Amino acid sequence: LMRKAATGCATVEAEFQWLTEFPLSPLERTLLKRLSIEQPKEKTLADLYKKENVSLKINSFKNCFGTPNEVETILTDIYASKSLDTCTVAVTDPGTYGQLFFDQALLHDIPIAFGCGVPIVNSNPARLLALYRYWMTDGFFGASAIRGMLTSEAFNRSKLDALFSDKGDGPDWETFWSILGDIRLTNDEATNRKRIDDFRRASGEEEMVAKNRKEAAKSDDRRRCLPRLEALAKELALPAEEFIAKYAYIRRGSATNAQKLLEWLDTAALRAIRETLGTIRASGVVQAPEDTISEVLRMRVASSGGEPGKLYVTGIDGALSALRKNLYIAGLSVSKYPGSPREDYLLLDDDLRLFGGEAEYLTSGGQIRQKNARLIALAKLASGPDAEINVSFAGQDVSELKQDSASSLVFDLCSEERGGNATSKEIKDRIVKVGYFEPAIFATRKIGEAYSDRKKILPRSRAEAMGTAGVNPMPDREYSPSALQDFFDCPR
Repeated sequence: LMRKAATGCATVEAEFQWLTEFPLSPLERTLLKRLSIEQPKEKTLADLYKKENVSLKINSFKNCFGTPNEVETILTDIYASKSLDTCTVAVTDPGTYGQLFFDQALLHDIPIAFGCGVPIVNSNPARLLALYRYWMTDGFFGASAIRGMLTSEAFNRSKLDALFSDKGDGPDWETFWSILGDIRLTNDEATNRKRIDDFRRASGEEEMVAKNRKEAAKSDDRRRCLPRLEALAKELALPAEEFIAKYAYIRRGSATNAQKLLEWLDTAALRAIRETLGTIRASGVVQAPEDTISEVLRMRVASSGGEPGKLYVTGIDGALSALRKNLYIAGLSVSKYPGSPREDYLLLDDDLRLFGGEAEYLTSGGQIRQKNARLIALAKLASGPDAEINVSFAGQDVSELKQDSASSLVFDLCSEERGGNATSKEIKDRIVKVGYFEPAIFATRKIGEAYSDRKKILPRSRAEAMGTAGVNPMPDREYSPSALQDFFDCPR
């Protein structure tokens, strides 16, 4: 479409501008020249916001003990003296930090809008889709896989009950699960039809040759199971996106911020799954279903713009169009941002340079330079008389117990702030270390601090500490002998 427009469309009576920080591809430039009556103008973000010659001003640089600690530090600072909707958090790794802020939003009922989106795997439709994929791949359509899918919290059990409501009285659920596992229904309609027919024929033969009451009762259970199995076989043969749309349990609620966020996430995830899988199916692209599902489960959904009363979490590029009074730049560790130059093995840098200087930004080194430029531009745009910028990074990788260090951009920002002549000692002195238990977001942090100081932690009284736990009976659930042994061996 762009090529067709670039060769045959009419001009548009408008003034066109493009931003230096977001370079155009050669094709986009060609189209822009075709559309424009006058020469398109190149501008920087500073020109656009009328913030030329603004001196950079950073309030703090913080070295935090891991990415979770970094997120807690930011939230502690915001809640200490600021309003949520005056703050934007620009994150360098939306996948990692989006998940961490999402967890905190649910844990503490914090109103947050996610410009970078939330990993789709947090939603019920995606959880059910992951179980569906397991059932059809590593689960081999087996008994435990289908039972795990149909009894999951992400599965809407009421829809299954409604499906069975007009199928007569079936056997108890344990018998049903056992028979369902034996038949090994699949997601193919023809296969399911054959297996149901075989089951019906075998049940009739069993009933004819039943020798005693026990065998007759077993045969009767199988016969009463048949209508439900036939109904379920048709549902399992639905296209994956239709099955998820029909049976995913969408969490509803508006009493708290967390409930609103979960409803928005589940709804957005369901829409994304239906659109993505449905589009691929309609296009006729030959691709293994499990590969398509794996791609969907890597998506991020529920992205939105900044909203009144909410903290806004977005990527570096998103923050450029969502400036607020307080800006937090998170994730400036060397392993996160700007990253190492990575050449495309299908289109090498030397090949790209044959397209001329306009394609330089597409090279591995050019992409890194663009990321650096956008971050510096963001910091300069956010600098002002009433603005406050806080920069942080994780100096520890707590999952792998490895040290991490500050990105070169931390030193660039600090040097730029001091006119370009800051010494390494001055830069190091500007970075404040944040201890693991320092963020005041959890009341239990004091226990951790006391333990770190080698103090002995004791409960107020043994009777109070060893309270009894309520038992939630689940008659449909199976327990292995080892699990029961662990339960009865537990002092609680």
